Amino acid sequence: MDLFKNSECYTMKFIGTAPNQIVASGGFSDTMGSFFGTVSNVTIGMPESPTTRRINDISFFGARAFFKEYEIEAGQPLTLNSGIVDPHASCQVAASFIPQPGKDYEAFFQIRGSACVLQTGEIVMTPDGTDLAVIAGLKRAFICSENK
Repeated sequence: MDLFKNSECYTMKFIGTAPNQIVASGGFSDTMGSFFGTVSNVTIGMPESPTTRRINDISFFGARAFFKEYEIEAGQPLTLNSGIVDPHASCQVAASFIPQPGKDYEAFFQIRGSACVLQTGEIVMTPDGTDLAVIAGLKRAFICSENK
């Protein structure tokens, strides 16, 4: 998954990264670590979510799921872009929103049947702990045009 700060669109680079791009997961070391069970979760102190509570029970094609938390800037557009390319399937999905101050968010890429899904949510407190709520203003994101 890639994060694009201060942007309502994403860029595709075959070598390197865009100046506003954070490679949140999916790099070679994360992929190999996931298959060999050596990748670690990275937390900055966000509340546990329904997804992080069950992270050890989630796997993709034999690879162990993991999470990384990032501090993001409130009030500025953020675009999430994720996908998969393998011998059986290829898909990509992207979304954009403007994070609000004091709120925590989660994005989780998964394959459901033959569909790619970018599960996103605001982590909210409930009487039973935490849950995910719909992110206000979340919309589909597209590749940036050359003249932006």
